[in-house]
Amino acid sequence: MKHPGLAEHLSLDGIGCGSIGRNLCATAPHARLAGKDNYPRRASLLLLALLLAGFSLPAHSQNPKPDWRAQVAEAMPLLGHRNWVLIVDSAYPLETSRGIETVETDADELTVVRSVLDSIHASRHVRPVITLDSELAFVPDQDAPGVSAYRAQIGKILQGYEVQSQPHEAILKAIDKEGRVFHVLVLKTNMAIPYTSVFIRLDCKYWSEDAEKRLRAKMSAANKVGIKQHSGTE
Repeated sequence: MKHPGLAEHLSLDGIGCGSIGRNLCATAPHARLAGKDNYPRRASLLLLALLLAGFSLPAHSQNPKPDWRAQVAEAMPLLGHRNWVLIVDSAYPLETSRGIETVETDADELTVVRSVLDSIHASRHVRPVITLDSELAFVPDQDAPGVSAYRAQIGKILQGYEVQSQPHEAILKAIDKEGRVFHVLVLKTNMAIPYTSVFIRLDCKYWSEDAEKRLRAKMSAANKVGIKQHSGTE
């Protein structure tokens, strides 16, 4: 089978003077000599032409799409308190805030949720605070076939986690605001049921909310004592 485009570059003696052949003829005029003794040289030049043609392959065939799991693993050490990871359905909008990064996974949403939670669980520094659309509880099967099965499946996956619910628009506004300052990783899935997105706000694993409240209470008490002492010296 002939390589496409080579026929127009090859002459009867096997050495062409087309776009590739002219360069070869200019640099190696003695290669035009015919005969059995010149066959290895002609074969080498033909191989060189094939190699040069290979460099013209489309860039996308040489640069495969990165694996979303690898992207999550790469991002996790960098993410921390107040960053977000969103696992969203296929109709979730592409947002323009500078801190929001969207990755197309082309994967099942429940698979992505499990993988992300496993990655967070394996980290030493962050824990998930999960928010679901409050609309999800009211979506009927007649309007969105499969939604009841999804509710049961996602409930089982999220069992034991801290889960909140808010209206979808309120969550979008919060994400838009956070994305102006903090990084938000959006993993888009092939899910085709509405209000199924899982919004994960990352919090510090080694510092609890209760510990934060106790810290603030001590700071507030110390501040009050300082004010009283300052007032007593006036």
